[in-house]
Amino acid sequence: MSAPGGTLPQRDGLPGVLRLATEALKAAVVGAFALVVVTSFLQVVARYVFAWPFAWAEELVRLANIWCVLLAVGFGIAYSAHFRIGILSDMLPPRLRRVLDIVVQGLMALIALGMVVLGASFVQRTMMSSTPMLGIPHGIAYAAVPVGFAAALAVSLARLVAALRDREAR
Repeated sequence: MSAPGGTLPQRDGLPGVLRLATEALKAAVVGAFALVVVTSFLQVVARYVFAWPFAWAEELVRLANIWCVLLAVGFGIAYSAHFRIGILSDMLPPRLRRVLDIVVQGLMALIALGMVVLGASFVQRTMMSSTPMLGIPHGIAYAAVPVGFAAALAVSLARLVAALRDREAR
């Protein structure tokens, strides 16, 4: 859960370097979202006020949106912002809640690892084709999958280690 002011809670189980990387990820998500908003606004003004639309704007917005969403995967895990069903874990005794946390973090790490591997393979296969207006290789857009899930993997592993240490301490 995030603390007031949008910073990571102090006891999130993330080491300092990972905390710093998560803050950089946050900046990248905000930057990509700002690019989407500004480009979309400029496109609307150019199209409807000046009757001179930018041919490349839709493509840039699509690429920035892809990066924004997929980078937010790791960011969302770091902030515990993803959808979860808390009623089950809230009903469990503390010991079983820790076990559930370990299982969930382990599964999240496995899924993230799979997405990194499959995403990297897909990036390699799509580097030869490019977008029609900007000429950017499709692999650049799809690289957001392994990058975003690598961040998710790092956070999930850090949380898994923290949960295992917490379990050993009790």
